Amino acid sequence: MKRLLAGVCLALLATNSWATGVFYVGNDLVKPMREWEAANEKSAAADYSSAARFTGYVTGVYDSISSFDLVCGTTQVTTAQVTAIVAKFLKQNPERWNEPAVGLVAEALAKAFPCPAK
Repeated sequence: MKRLLAGVCLALLATNSWATGVFYVGNDLVKPMREWEAANEKSAAADYSSAARFTGYVTGVYDSISSFDLVCGTTQVTTAQVTAIVAKFLKQNPERWNEPAVGLVAEALAKAFPCPAK
């Protein structure tokens, strides 16, 4: 039941109808994602504050959805790994940047760390 409720919530968050009632959409993550990439490349021009916001947002979503068993990473999953997964997903899906950021991040992580069927 808990998994069903979480799935319904995730589906609602991922719909475009919620786009006007969310704090962040994918477009809001693009600049921080690029700064995160620049920081990883040790670029002197990187905005580390913006890069940290991207990391914080992604790890916050990961922590939130893992409590609902929507992702099943191991204890070996790192912050760098989850942010890299989300960055890759965002770069591969620019047509979806208008969607709620939480849904995009959750989808990327759920695909990368699926839970076994019960």
